[in-house]
Order: sequence, then structure tokens, then C-alpha cells
Amino acid sequence: MTERTYALSPDCGEKFYNQADYCIGTGRMGLALHKEYYDQLKLVQEHIGFSHIRGHGLFCDDMAIYQEYKNAQGETVTEYNFTYLDRVLDSYQELGLRPFLELGFMPEKMASGDQTVFYWKGNTTPPKDYAQWRALVQALLRHLLERYGQDALAWPLEVWNEPNLPGFWKGADKEEYFRLFSETIAAVKEVDSRFTVGGPAICGVKDVEWMQDFMEYCHQNSLPLDFVTRHFYTFDDPEFVGRYSYGGLRDPEISLEELRRSREIIDSYPEYKGLPMHITEFNTSYSPDSPVHDTTRNAAYIARLLACLGEMNESYSYWTFGDVFEEKGVPFTPFHGGFGLGVVGAVGLAVQGHAVEHLAGQAEALGRRGEIAIIGPLMRGLVAVGQGPGTFAFGRDLGVDPGRQDHGQGRWPAAGDGDVGLLAAGRVVQGPPPGVRLEIADGSGVHGCSSSLLFFWSWVLLVKK
Repeated sequence: MTERTYALSPDCGEKFYNQADYCIGTGRMGLALHKEYYDQLKLVQEHIGFSHIRGHGLFCDDMAIYQEYKNAQGETVTEYNFTYLDRVLDSYQELGLRPFLELGFMPEKMASGDQTVFYWKGNTTPPKDYAQWRALVQALLRHLLERYGQDALAWPLEVWNEPNLPGFWKGADKEEYFRLFSETIAAVKEVDSRFTVGGPAICGVKDVEWMQDFMEYCHQNSLPLDFVTRHFYTFDDPEFVGRYSYGGLRDPEISLEELRRSREIIDSYPEYKGLPMHITEFNTSYSPDSPVHDTTRNAAYIARLLACLGEMNESYSYWTFGDVFEEKGVPFTPFHGGFGLGVVGAVGLAVQGHAVEHLAGQAEALGRRGEIAIIGPLMRGLVAVGQGPGTFAFGRDLGVDPGRQDHGQGRWPAAGDGDVGLLAAGRVVQGPPPGVRLEIADGSGVHGCSSSLLFFWSWVLLVKK
């Protein structure tokens, strides 16, 4: 392999805004009733420790919250069943997580239409009666206060998911979404004004237009908006081959401009200037069948985003923590290109430590052991080294296996010679002591995690040391 030596200067340091562990994404909430889901989430919490979790499907029929029945007089009576919700939220609390609640999708019996999204058929139409919707939201909040007390007031509430896409909100009807938002925030504040509410949870399609119009609507109607949300994906339109999707990663600087523009729009309204902006979903590809998710390329790219997302966003929620996920159906195999930090059928982490011992030995020989935090090999061809609050990451981009279909079977390209480059994985606050030679160590032994998890995991641990 090619070997190079890098000189790192402490003079290039700058402040690092790290909110990487504030929130993590999940599939629909009903999946939290599965054991493997819980096991994967427990693993992620042990190694990273997020504080919040956000996903879809709170009001979907598999959670069974909204119920109707006929009484003796033949009248339709509404009731609410929080049995499954309590199980899910209790399990989150066991793992040190608070929910970042996405209010959606529409219960079938309350829906104005039959349009659905995903394998699990979340209904994406407006309510046929907004009074029923308001009552559902208020019943939820009162139950949360009764069961979880004042802590529930700290759980952010996001209205819907990606209404600027017609698949997620019928017709991508902007005015109808604004009505949903207005009705929802009024219902929430009526229960307790201390609940925080935000939106519009848009993705990158017509995002400038939607953000501008949403903020203008809030301004014109004097809505008590508490925070703003949007999503962030950085993948070109994919080509689909067999079960998998392949696309290019956009220049991160160009992609980050989308977020800067959203920030500018929010701050252009004096009453909303400085409001928190939460990125409630982010990843490279937006499809759970992209082999890039399970490559070192993805890990390096995500690290670049983590280095700067905190500069303009209150939080940025990686989508998702695990591959117990069913938007396009039940995964057939581990390493199928899913979003997750963990992979299906392979919970557990075993990292061989010979590279760690080798590099730590160099530091010890220089009498500086304990001042450099080293973790690796995190994946083939990648070692991260850090000191104090800064991190350095070096790696080889192994690219994507030319045998595209092989990704579905969990096969990996050979770790042969490749170009070695410095990855922008962190802001250097202080360099290692003079004379420390940083080597690129090649190793295997990573099981049960995608490369994104391992880089994310090392990132947070090193920053916290």
C-alpha cells in the first residue's frame, strides 16, 4: 500500500460545535416492539449514547392508538389505546432516550383518503375532520403528561414528515399542510404552552420555496413556532439495478448550501431569528437499498458532514440507528444497503486491536501515552487518532464493489493497495506531539455494524474524551 506522512499543526484549530449525539432516527415506531430492534438500539446506546430518537408511524394503525366502536345506540364513539405506545416509550427510557415525536401519519379511520406510503402503508392524506385530529393530539399529550410527568414537556413535537413530497402528503398540498400545522400547534399549546412544536420537516424538493412560504405563513398568522425542521440527503438520482440503487455523492459544500439558505430564511423574520433548526433526518442516500451505506466511502463522507453540521443546526439526526426497517419491505440479508448503523442479523461488535496496540506503543515510546486517544482499526483501511477535543482520521476509500449484486450477500472488496488521504473528520484543536508517525493500519474483524456506525462511534468517543 502507499504510505505517506502528514504534519498536523495546532495553529489550525477552531471551535467545534458538536451536536452529533442529540438525536438518532428509527423506522416506524411499531418496530420497537421487536426484540432485534431493541438489541440493536441497546448496542448503539452503549457505544454512542444518543439523547433523543425520532421515527415515523406514531398514529399508524399498527400502534392502535386511535379506535372507534359503535355503542348500544348505534353511535360511533372514539377511544384511545396507548398500550403499545407505553411499551415503546418505556423501552426508550430504559435506554436513556427521549422521543422526538413526529405527529403522523393518519389513522385509517380518520383519513380523508386511501393514499399510503411504504410497505407498511402509512396513510398520507389529511384528516376528514380536523376536530378529530385535534382531539387525538390532545389525548396523546395528556396521556404523556399523566404517565411521564413534566419530563414529557421536554419532548419536541414535529408536525408530519416531508409534506413537500406528494407521496408523503397528498398532492404535496402546501396550503393544506399549513392548515394541519396551524390546527396542530393550537391544539398542543391549549394543553400546555410549554410543549415545543416545529415543522415543516421538508426534504430537498422545492425546499427554498416551501421554507420561505412556511415561515411567511407562520409570520402572517403569528404562530408560536418553537423550532424549524428539515431533512438533508446528499445523493444524486440513483440508478436501480436488481434490488439495489446506485448514485453519486454530491459535493458536500454544495449540499450544505441548502442548509445555509434555510437558516437565512428563518433569520429573515425578526420574531423567529435564531430559532433552533433541527435536521430530523440526514444521510447520504435516501433509499434503504444503497450499497454505499455499507462502505468506507459513506463513513468518510458522513464524518465530513459531522465536522460542520453543528455550526448552523441545533441537531442533526442520522437516519437510522439500525436495519430493522421496512420502508421497502423486510430486508433479505445483512449488508443490503440499509440506512442503519447496525445491520440485520448481526448484533455485536468485535474489533481486532493489533493496530491500536501498535499505534499506542509508538505514543508510549515517546513518553506521551494517555495524551493521544486512539481507536481502530474501525474498518478496513481506516484508523482514527485524536488528542483532546480534536480528532484526526485517515483512511483509504475502497469504493464500491464492481460486482454490484454481491453487496446483497454481504461480500466486500479486497483491501488492496489504494490511495491514502486525509479525511476532514474533525476540526484539529491540537496536533499530536512532534515525532509521532501516524500509520495507516489495515485490519479486519468488524462484525455486526456498518462502516457508518463505526466511524460515527469513534467520532463521538474521541470528541468526548
